[in-house]
Amino acid sequence: MVMTRSLSTGTQKGVMAWIPGHQPLVPANGKFQRFPEMSMHRLVNGKIAEQWTFADNWGANIQGDLIDPSNWPASALCRSETWVIRARALLRSGRLCSLVEASR
Repeated sequence: MVMTRSLSTGTQKGVMAWIPGHQPLVPANGKFQRFPEMSMHRLVNGKIAEQWTFADNWGANIQGDLIDPSNWPASALCRSETWVIRARALLRSGRLCSLVEASR
């Protein structure tokens, strides 16, 4: 097993594609972002057989103005169709209210 820790940096100059069920379309915003990542690689015969990567997506989404921690309902990510669909499903299951109460 090989572990790698890195710091990803860059400026969002292009559109980030919509990923159904995960993120809305993110227009280019020209914002500089910096977030840590960690990867684990399982090697077999000196070659990478599997890779797992963990990134600070929460921090990246805050820097990209997708999430406003001080006003979650107004956040672009919260207003996206993907999250509305998820919230409706949670509301139907009764889990949304418990999640909101737990965050207070």
